[in-house]
Amino acid sequence: MNKEQQTESEVRFVENQLNIRNLVDKTVKFVGLATFMTLSANVSANDETENTNRGDSMTISASNTDSEQVGLVPYMSVKKKAEFPGGTNALMEFLKTNLVYPEAAQDSIIQGKVFVEFVVEKDGSITNMKILRAVHPLLDAEAIRVVSIMPKWNPATENGKPIRSKFKLPFNFKLNK
Repeated sequence: MNKEQQTESEVRFVENQLNIRNLVDKTVKFVGLATFMTLSANVSANDETENTNRGDSMTISASNTDSEQVGLVPYMSVKKKAEFPGGTNALMEFLKTNLVYPEAAQDSIIQGKVFVEFVVEKDGSITNMKILRAVHPLLDAEAIRVVSIMPKWNPATENGKPIRSKFKLPFNFKLNK
């Protein structure tokens, strides 16, 4: 093989590798999009929610919520996911009314997204609250406080019977400039 053939072979190899990489990237994006669309279509509580709270000083939002069933029943067999009473709009209103950006966190310019996971029991009560992703103790405590005062949810159901389910709720604490 002469130098020109070797160079051409190397170029084809590199082009092939780039094509494979692009296909993998597109596949990952498609799978991510398909997962998002499935969750959005199947879980009304998965709609993105955003609340602007208390004037121009801050924005507090909850977005990209996710729920999954807990127990022995397979995830795909859940017919109806747990939902805040009144749906996503009611959840947004609840957060707007009850979530308070701690003043000390504002003064120290502490920002970030806190992820809280909890279990919605068969009776709709909230248990097993835990921080999945912490930002700062002040923000973490506020997110837990708000989840702990939530009213009973409409539980997930399968074949019309209530079942336990996990729910993940992100709280985005961000100061406006």
